[in-house]
Amino acid sequence: MSASNPRLSWKGVVLAALMATSAGLGLTMQPKLEVEHVSQERLEDMVPKSFGGWTEIPNPTIPVDVAVNTNNQGSEQPYDDLLMRSYRNDKGETIMVAVAYGRNQRQEMKVHRPEVCYSANGGRVSNLMPISFPFMSQSGVQVVGMRMRADSNVRRPELVSYWIRVGHIYSQSGLKQRWHILTEGLAGRRADGILVRVSQALAPGQNPEELYKRQEQFAVDLVRASKPDAQTMMIR
Repeated sequence: MSASNPRLSWKGVVLAALMATSAGLGLTMQPKLEVEHVSQERLEDMVPKSFGGWTEIPNPTIPVDVAVNTNNQGSEQPYDDLLMRSYRNDKGETIMVAVAYGRNQRQEMKVHRPEVCYSANGGRVSNLMPISFPFMSQSGVQVVGMRMRADSNVRRPELVSYWIRVGHIYSQSGLKQRWHILTEGLAGRRADGILVRVSQALAPGQNPEELYKRQEQFAVDLVRASKPDAQTMMIR
């Protein structure tokens, strides 16, 4: 426990205590799943394959998985729907997209944070920092997320931008995400959640800031070009 950040340490201790308490309460209490209308269509059919000068192409590389443990199957998977695509524009620029939706967010089964997934897949994560995407959610909340760099011995450096929505909140930290799921569970509620992740390979000589801005605007344009039900899932 670090003495340099007592507020974070205190919150972590309380979170651990409440998690232990909620584990016991879970035996007698079943939180109500509160998921607003979500289309029965798959993300594959609701998110356009072509929009604003971008067109889907076969994935040039195998994308980093959105789950930490890829050995779990069936009901143990954290996602009910998953979309992974690559798009290219007429300038030859390529952006990779991952959209992962989970209907039932709880401590043991929740949207996985990209910095954890990339590290679990052998990547070295750096420059992790909070960002605000240039648009608001449907409920009037600023869409915030994170950006980061991931280096690997087997692939080019990758610049990643993402947001995670759980219920109506946008989480910039794993602790806040776990805290929200926990407090909702103790209140007898469970929410859905989604990860929207965009990334690009960084070539020698490219300006990382320009790539970040391009892919973050791409994410906004992708949401706006999607069907209304997909927009509700991604930026409720």
